[in-house]
Amino acid sequence: YRIDPERFFADPTIATMAALSGSKADAALDYEVVTGSAPTTPIQKWFFETITVEPGHWNQGRLLRLDPGLGSGEVNTGLVALTRHHDALRLHIEPTPEGLQQVIPGVDAEAPLRVVDLTESSGALADREHAALDPAAGRLFRAILFVGPEANHLLLLAHHLVVDAVSWGIIIEDLATLLSSPVGDRPLPGKSASVLGWARGLQRWSTHAETLADGRFWTDRPSPEAWA
Repeated sequence: YRIDPERFFADPTIATMAALSGSKADAALDYEVVTGSAPTTPIQKWFFETITVEPGHWNQGRLLRLDPGLGSGEVNTGLVALTRHHDALRLHIEPTPEGLQQVIPGVDAEAPLRVVDLTESSGALADREHAALDPAAGRLFRAILFVGPEANHLLLLAHHLVVDAVSWGIIIEDLATLLSSPVGDRPLPGKSASVLGWARGLQRWSTHAETLADGRFWTDRPSPEAWA
């Protein structure tokens, strides 16, 4: 929805904004499985230009305790559905002659799930799994099912290129829905615009005449050092 910033600050209420934002922005939402490629976003470019030491270590994780009745088959099925719904979890970063691109392949029938039997394993397992994430190898999302004598736990790992703190709440809520619903009856919220659509939109926006004029306005302002 298009919202005029000046009107928003004049009367910042939901009721006012609902009345004023009558026209939707022109964008076709990607409700089906998204595949294809797009340029990296500005923040992704910044990451690869700036983070040159151990870029795979910039990841986040969540450890979930599972219901006792959930086995690896049910968890794998839920994760496949999760990666189908959240296309960014299948994201790869690939080099091209024009620079790095983000690529989303099709949905694999097998989710990136690894099963670890805690009765036969020892050591810093979670640390090793974190270290296995590798943007250069296309590994940006992993799931490890720890099978223990008393309870099973699911460790979800995702690189910061594809998740942030807000994303985790959505991902975990959707996964809980998928794991608690019968197969074939898994209602998830509708998908929004894809990460590839967002990246392509940013690229178009960055070359728009109005955007370039805005940039020149701010870069022509005196620097803070000049005010002293």
